[in-house]
Amino acid sequence: MTDTALTEQISVRLAAVFLPSAVVPREGRVAFWDPDGERAFPEAEVGVEQTELTVVRRQGTAVRRRSAPALTLPIEAALPLLVRARRDPAAHPATACWG
Repeated sequence: MTDTALTEQISVRLAAVFLPSAVVPREGRVAFWDPDGERAFPEAEVGVEQTELTVVRRQGTAVRRRSAPALTLPIEAALPLLVRARRDPAAHPATACWG
């Protein structure tokens, strides 16, 4: 499956976060996760990794940490999805912002 075909399967409604590389910035990755925790991810392709993120969510007047499943892609593979999200009114605000 090509990078473009894979990113077409990933919804722009997922939240995106940049995960910088500890060594070289261009080796950073973009993680996509579902804030509602309901999204099933496609099987991982070459260059795509399934991982767990620790996210912070509001709970009443406090915040709580929790783990969330995520897909991470290299920046060049995530770009088509981010660009598509930039103009999509249904896109998650974080994903549209990275676009």
